[in-house]
Amino acid sequence: MITKRDITELEKYADRLFKAVGIDVEFTRHFIDRANDARNKKDITPAELTRLFKQSYKKFGKKIASLGADAQAVINDMRTDINMPFVLKKDGDELDLVAKTIMRKKDFKTPNQKFAFESFLLENKAGKNLHLEHIEDEILNFGVDGGRAAINFLRSLRDMLAGASRSSVNMTVKWDGAPAIFAGTDPEDGKFFVAKKSVFNVSPKLYKTSAEIDEDLSGDLNAKFKVALAEFSKLGIKGVLQGDLMYTNLDTETIDGTKYYTFQPNTIVYAVPVDSDLGKTMNDSKIGVVWHTTYSGDTLQDMKASFGVNISGLTKTSSVWMDDATYKDVSGKATFNEAETKAITAILSNVGKTFQKISGPGLRKFLVVQNGMTGALAGASLKTYNNSKVRAGKKISNPKTHAKGYEQWVFDSIQKQIDKAKSDKGKEKYANIQKEYLREIKKHTRNLEYVITFQNLLVDAKMQIVKKLNSVKGLTDTFIKTDTGFKVTNPEGYVAIDRVSGGAVKLVDRMEFSFNNFTAIKAWDKWKNLENI
Repeated sequence: MITKRDITELEKYADRLFKAVGIDVEFTRHFIDRANDARNKKDITPAELTRLFKQSYKKFGKKIASLGADAQAVINDMRTDINMPFVLKKDGDELDLVAKTIMRKKDFKTPNQKFAFESFLLENKAGKNLHLEHIEDEILNFGVDGGRAAINFLRSLRDMLAGASRSSVNMTVKWDGAPAIFAGTDPEDGKFFVAKKSVFNVSPKLYKTSAEIDEDLSGDLNAKFKVALAEFSKLGIKGVLQGDLMYTNLDTETIDGTKYYTFQPNTIVYAVPVDSDLGKTMNDSKIGVVWHTTYSGDTLQDMKASFGVNISGLTKTSSVWMDDATYKDVSGKATFNEAETKAITAILSNVGKTFQKISGPGLRKFLVVQNGMTGALAGASLKTYNNSKVRAGKKISNPKTHAKGYEQWVFDSIQKQIDKAKSDKGKEKYANIQKEYLREIKKHTRNLEYVITFQNLLVDAKMQIVKKLNSVKGLTDTFIKTDTGFKVTNPEGYVAIDRVSGGAVKLVDRMEFSFNNFTAIKAWDKWKNLENI
């Protein structure tokens, strides 16, 4: 049952989200009555309402705000069949989003505009490439649809590496660059700019002059963006490109008797022999960048991303070294032999068999609970628990033990909030949440064991692919810098791109990269954190 306290907390949460687009959220008296109406057949939960606002803001926040005063529309969660009709009312400088009612009803009919969402692995409907997910996590992001898409992705990668010419997947190298940088033309005034990830904010931060960079940035970052502004303006970029900044200065190091030009944007040290053609090209340049995403659209907010950049269409200049991140196997060695193809096919067969054991409806209910773990409760999620094991270098080998350990993790995570609460009312609130979440999670323990087994098998298949890709020498040598010198390491990982849908996932040896993050002497700690491992 939805209580008045639930609505109060929900309103606070929704207000925090929609504040960024100038909207205040309110609920009618009828809302709570209809939320608890027997006609819903299945009780609407606080977690489902949290997901409703979280996803609708993420996908449609700006579009909803653009409707203006007196507009009426419906938010529809296709996964839960929950529908929320609302009206926008003018309130001073803000808009009030008044949630008129709520109901669980399949195929809800309305003459008003409908903002419907479900989320799916590879659709990339948000249009922006600001974060890539690990392929094994897609089942936790999108349920059985995400799991199915992950299987299909790995099968396509298997086929590609087995020599199939009709594979629908492209592969790019995931460079360990920092910071992420955007460059292109502002559609509003036609002026060239460089920017950080805030480029797509409601009020974007664009740097079109050195003075604007001075106003916002300082130190080394200030210098890097000034070089980027001056040099990238020579490339003739159409639309907007996203890439990883690799260097504005090169160092010289002798490693194992070889003299290299080196650059270290974050964790990995990239090294190119001084006497090589690539080394000479880089030494003549003022900046290095790896472009990986192209954006197009009439406005910055409406731009859509497509993975990959055609750098052949850019103007060449000796002052800029650039690459398009495409995986290049000039040796022809990155191909599975018969035994390797047979081995990964056997793993993928087990992946499929395990996937069939997972209850779709059960997983959907579990993920509703997970989606409710936001704000102070974000640390209680299964993905956070899984990442804690990765950071500790511990492989998840026993699904049953891991699922049981997750229950304790949830208890401990929420207990921290209980202990932090200063009032009895606050302690009671989190204690009730703790009981509710543990009760719900225990219902899904068996299904969760299958999900964890499924994830483990996906990782096994992924690592077969990563190891094969790592067997081919890339453009540069790669090292990590330790207290005792340089240690050879593999590239950060790879990005698999579906040519049909345009979606992408990352393939990373998380154990190796996690270890490197802890042991390496890094250059740009502030640009990355272990949540992205």
